[in-house]
Amino acid sequence: FGRFWLVGRVHSTIIRDSRLIHAQLVESAVCRQWPPVQSAGVVGLPDESVGEQLVLVVQCEDNTLKAADIRNGMHSLNIPVDDVYITPRALPTDPRHNAKLDYEALQKYVRKRASSRKGNFQ
Repeated sequence: FGRFWLVGRVHSTIIRDSRLIHAQLVESAVCRQWPPVQSAGVVGLPDESVGEQLVLVVQCEDNTLKAADIRNGMHSLNIPVDDVYITPRALPTDPRHNAKLDYEALQKYVRKRASSRKGNFQ
């Protein structure tokens, strides 16, 4: 106790199995665990059984990094990642604050990828 943690914006918080998962904490864990990762973004997709699926999008030009390895590694950190997409392209940022992720655009990308299950970030 006696500590205050600022973990990000409320709209980026994912609720899974009644557990609050803060996107920024997951994103920083990914970047610490896998140094080739340039940036990461996490969004939630509605899911009847768990509330929201946790979907991770990773910007990485290293083609030896595999989505299954990241997903399994995140599970070992007790972070329940359901799906991972790896792209060499920069993740979308908020046009007003170029350093902040545009979670709305990222969620549109994830929904598109989830429905098609192919292609790269465009």
